[in-house]
Amino acid sequence: MKRFFCLILLLVLFGATGPDISAKNETDSITVLSDSIVVTAKRFNMNREKSIWPVTIISHKHLTNQTSLSEAIDGKAGIDIRNYNGVGSVSTLSNWGLFNRHMLLLYNGRVVKDYSLGGFNLAEYSPDEFDRIEILKGPQSAFYGSDAVGGIINLITTSSFSDNTTFNLKQGSNGYNHYHLNFSRNLGSIAFGGYGEFTKTDNNRDNSGAEKNLYNLNGSYISKDNHHYMTISTRYYNDSLGVPGPVPSDVYLPVFGNNQSNSLYDHQLDENYSFDIQYRYEKTLNSQAQLDFFWEKKNVDYYNRYQDFFTMDTISSRSITNKRSLGISGRLMKSYSFITTAGGVDWLSGSVKGTTVDKFNNNSVKTFNFWEGRQNQFDLWSNLILKSVYNTDFDLSGRLQFVHNRKTQTSYNLGLSNKLNDRISLKFGFAYAFRLPSISEQYAVYPVEFYTGSNDKLNPETSRSIIITADANLSEKIQTSVTFFSQKVDSLIQYVPNMSWIYTPVNVELFKTRGVDINGLVQVNKNINLVLTGSYQRAKQSYNNGDSLAQAKFIPELKYRIDLNGNHDKFNYNVSLAYTSNRNTTMFNGFDYSPKVIPKVYELGLSFSYEIIDNLNGNLVIYDLTNEKRPDQFGFSLFDKDYPSPGRRFIFGLTYSL
Repeated sequence: MKRFFCLILLLVLFGATGPDISAKNETDSITVLSDSIVVTAKRFNMNREKSIWPVTIISHKHLTNQTSLSEAIDGKAGIDIRNYNGVGSVSTLSNWGLFNRHMLLLYNGRVVKDYSLGGFNLAEYSPDEFDRIEILKGPQSAFYGSDAVGGIINLITTSSFSDNTTFNLKQGSNGYNHYHLNFSRNLGSIAFGGYGEFTKTDNNRDNSGAEKNLYNLNGSYISKDNHHYMTISTRYYNDSLGVPGPVPSDVYLPVFGNNQSNSLYDHQLDENYSFDIQYRYEKTLNSQAQLDFFWEKKNVDYYNRYQDFFTMDTISSRSITNKRSLGISGRLMKSYSFITTAGGVDWLSGSVKGTTVDKFNNNSVKTFNFWEGRQNQFDLWSNLILKSVYNTDFDLSGRLQFVHNRKTQTSYNLGLSNKLNDRISLKFGFAYAFRLPSISEQYAVYPVEFYTGSNDKLNPETSRSIIITADANLSEKIQTSVTFFSQKVDSLIQYVPNMSWIYTPVNVELFKTRGVDINGLVQVNKNINLVLTGSYQRAKQSYNNGDSLAQAKFIPELKYRIDLNGNHDKFNYNVSLAYTSNRNTTMFNGFDYSPKVIPKVYELGLSFSYEIIDNLNGNLVIYDLTNEKRPDQFGFSLFDKDYPSPGRRFIFGLTYSL
């Protein structure tokens, strides 16, 4: 509790920006203008101050200085990032104690979904792609369907309606090299653009290097009256990653590799394709319609080498996963003097096929499909807002999701917003949300002769959440927002071994979290501002279908970030301090369950940029100046150590624009 009161004291001393408030300074990495427009909260453009649920926006200026999306997001709005092996490796996140599979990733508003395992990988995207990122916290299944239990991350690309060519070069520690070329041309009613990117880095562990390529082409049309807008884009991404295992205890040295990994042969290749069409009609902010179509293909090739437990044969294994998804959505919004109505339909389809090829020492080869399945869903949703009824806005939304061979899923959000005076407003929100089991959880077929079967009777995970938010403009220079939240998730899915020690996903767990989000802004003067975002929570869960609750696994009680942003003439700077408290769990040590603790960590970051000559900027970014090497992925037992991050790094960049 002492840490909690320290955070409150920081809020009082420094002020804080809420989700609804914004810095007027260009250098601020969180856009917080009270009249700013967000698209994520209601699936339509709206004033951010009207959102019941907390919204944070990460600006383009902040993104272009970063080496990865995970580093750009970490600590913002209290988000905790898991980055497995450094830049380019698999990156996930948690929010309000819930993990990656309970958050929904959007790309320009459309769903990005890993139908095999659930969740998403932030490393498949580059910070240089996006104009901004909108983070919407709290359950949003009423607007976005399954998986939006913990909130939304919306990645919004840059518009082509500008004449611009930009080349960005970055080089730094651990063999980091990055090249990004972006171009766009405005020809009046039409525009076209695209970008290409190459990144290569060694990171700081054996077999943890990464190499990535990214390409995009897009075209846009806007009518002369600005009512009709259409964009078409295609995107291609591939990478090549080394995948080291956890660091073992000295008494459990691996068969292959060294004392840093259980295999130096693990190697992953990703290849993604996507195609998007979006049409929007917008006569005014009070009358909008939109139609979206997308198709996406993801292929994962994974190679590893291990020793068979029974025969002690050396086995080379290759796992191939093919994922396909497509979707169509349409929505309409109309606003009158005191009422706003909106609604829409969504159709999503995803399929997965997984194949494994094992090669033994005697060159015999065994091939099998380890899971295969498809999920189709059709959704209807609606939203109704009654404005200024006794100085209070009433907000009600709901969704019906129809899934093949499953019971119809319902979700809903209820919100109340009251503006007490010109400086203070109060908000209340309640939401019921859900997550459907992933295809691998539903249709897993295990490749052993003594166990074959499906698991399609899993129940969805369901969530009930309550928030209370107070937004206050304490003065023209000090603005704050505090959100108290309570969330409960039933039927959490956990992999549990059966009698043959085959791990099968079943509904066993109950999860609860309570806490407070604190966000704030102090505008010191026209050139300097201070931003604080953080989250304090107490998360508990049951274990192995037990009735009692214990501390949830690897979830920090306190996560916050303080940013000092400033500029002088041609010079801009940022100083950031991120804190992650202890992360605890209990693990089986062979005799009983014992505690395991990931220590707390403070990370100090610096960034500087300077306009050298017209159109040429130089910048320097320093990560983890204190060289904490925070662990982000953890060993599976008390004997295994944990994955260290790359630690202190220096990244120098040049940006040239025409």
